[in-house]
Amino acid sequence: MAFWGVVLVGPSMHYWYSGLDRIVRAPGLRGTLTKLAVDQTVFAPSIIAAFFTYTSLSEGRGIEGVKERLSQVYLPSLKANYMLWPAANFVNFYVRGRNVRRETARTQPPLTRMPCASTVRAIAPSLYRVLYANTVALVWNVYICWANGQASAGKPLDLDASASASSTEPQSPATS
Repeated sequence: MAFWGVVLVGPSMHYWYSGLDRIVRAPGLRGTLTKLAVDQTVFAPSIIAAFFTYTSLSEGRGIEGVKERLSQVYLPSLKANYMLWPAANFVNFYVRGRNVRRETARTQPPLTRMPCASTVRAIAPSLYRVLYANTVALVWNVYICWANGQASAGKPLDLDASASASSTEPQSPATS
């Protein structure tokens, strides 16, 4: 797993965020929503599929094992991704960026401030963006490893099952 994080995910996140800055140049809310859309339709599905492919192959399961693993956990994991990462990345791309722009305006002389239209890099400096994303990723990694473990153990992975199981438990009759 160290190889996965250090060699594959770390660099890919760095280049992905840098690429988003170069591709999406719109400032403010419009740029944030565009980055979220691109991130959640391109990067998220790809990295989730890559994770389960990598873990299956590293466990020696072969191509058939990859197909089986993906059929078990890909869609529930993608659903869990959509419950966490859009909100986290909104904070990452937009809320933190507003604070960075405000701080820049207060600390730099007027002639060195970046104009609003070219604040793509100021939305959130890469250093803080990756630190913030890694903090959220700690929670995500616990989930994704749990999902992988469930699949390895042959247990079904259904996010709705735990919610419906708790609501369908029989209630004990009230005593008076």
